[in-house]
Amino acid sequence: PTATPGTAFFSGKPLVFITGNIHGNERAGREGSLQLIRELALGSSRPLLDRVNVLIVPSLNPDGAENRTRQNTLGYDMNRDFIIAETPEITAVLEKVLLQWWPDVYVDVHNGGAYPYHLTYQATLHPNADSALVAFARGPMYQAVKRHMESQNMRFYWYSGPRRNAATGEYTWHTTEPWARKQHSYGGLQNMITLLYEIPGRWTLREQSDNAREGMVGLIRFVADNAQQVRSTVVEAR
Repeated sequence: PTATPGTAFFSGKPLVFITGNIHGNERAGREGSLQLIRELALGSSRPLLDRVNVLIVPSLNPDGAENRTRQNTLGYDMNRDFIIAETPEITAVLEKVLLQWWPDVYVDVHNGGAYPYHLTYQATLHPNADSALVAFARGPMYQAVKRHMESQNMRFYWYSGPRRNAATGEYTWHTTEPWARKQHSYGGLQNMITLLYEIPGRWTLREQSDNAREGMVGLIRFVADNAQQVRSTVVEAR
């Protein structure tokens, strides 16, 4: 087990950082992360920890979770705070995790995306992110998570969903905005393989939790199986 940034670095193993519940009324990440912790500690995924370090914050927004609100108690949408860092929660993520542990992979789990997919996936969209990191996340990493989800009879696709052009009647598949103040862009600009997971809210909470857990298990297995490639891709970007 690894308890400090120093021991994590000198272990030589890649580090996956997982956060959930940054929006307090989106519970899939919190519940799925708690299931994942049990799976890694007591279940069949425990051997993965011999090859990868995993750092998990199930709920970044416990006050919002308690109040069932998107924002924290101060009224901030914390997934818009990665540049100014006005909230104590995001300040702690930046100062205590990202700038000390320097994860190789950083995934934030939300409720969203298009039903009937069980999980939708997005890599860094910011144009200034390292192109090799983005290609790795959109290529072999995406395909590996997709294979794992399909092995669990779960549908997997890109975030976010279809939008209709009112003028033409045509539908196109849209992503979210590549703002640097969002997690999935900020992490990419810090040369981390940064992912956004979105689980559609039409699934029951139990199903949402299972979807999130399996998406995280599939990701961790890929990182463990490809540790050297993950580490080298990140190191070259830095």
